[in-house]
Amino acid sequence: MKTGKVAIDLKNITHSFPDSLNLFRDFSLQVGMSERIAIVGASGAGKSTLLEIIAGLELVQKGERILSSHEGSRPRIGYISQKDALLPWYTITRNIQLQMMLSNLKEHTTVSYENDWINKLGLLETQDKLPDQLSGGERQRASIAMTLSANPDILLLDEPSASLDFQSKLLLEEHLVRLVYGDAPRTTILVTHDIDQALILADRVLVLGRHQKDPAKIVFELSVELNVSERQPILARKSQFVRDAFEEIWGKLRPFVRTT
Repeated sequence: MKTGKVAIDLKNITHSFPDSLNLFRDFSLQVGMSERIAIVGASGAGKSTLLEIIAGLELVQKGERILSSHEGSRPRIGYISQKDALLPWYTITRNIQLQMMLSNLKEHTTVSYENDWINKLGLLETQDKLPDQLSGGERQRASIAMTLSANPDILLLDEPSASLDFQSKLLLEEHLVRLVYGDAPRTTILVTHDIDQALILADRVLVLGRHQKDPAKIVFELSVELNVSERQPILARKSQFVRDAFEEIWGKLRPFVRTT
């Protein structure tokens, strides 16, 4: 982590499953204010559980979880999972309105603010449709718009493109680059199996490794020095930096990937 104010500070946490299997033992992680990191790892390494611990959805048996915001108040957390959180009986617009109302952001509950997120996520033509009338990519973008309308200080993304086809994934990545590296940067943690996606969306990529019943640990990290224009999904995947970084990260990740 670069020097500066810390937004997320996990100190020596221990987390076990009911069968007494230690997933994390004395695990520590710091994420800087407005830093964007990506965590890659094999299935079962504990990536999603780590996000749930940060979000406060999973309790730890030992250690500290300290979250901070720019204002010094308790930070608002936005959590985006593989499955969208849209209410099926409401239109996209109404889903966003409801999220703003529940977040009690009175200064933002305006039509212009609501439309801003609809436009940013390319949902203008689908804003009056129900979730079941949308494609998978449109639903996920609507879910992101709904989450960001609550103005979270910390954004947690748990494999947001896992259920999308490749074209929809590229489009989602284009939107995420603009949102994550836009005018209002926020602390962001992305969990993904896609190494290219991690490099496109993060300032720092962490490899989470875990052998069978051993606790998970960060086995490698890589700083990503790309400007916003170099993070466009197609362009980035063709760049020599991303190709070389992919090979380096895969080399560190490969020993933890089970083949059976």
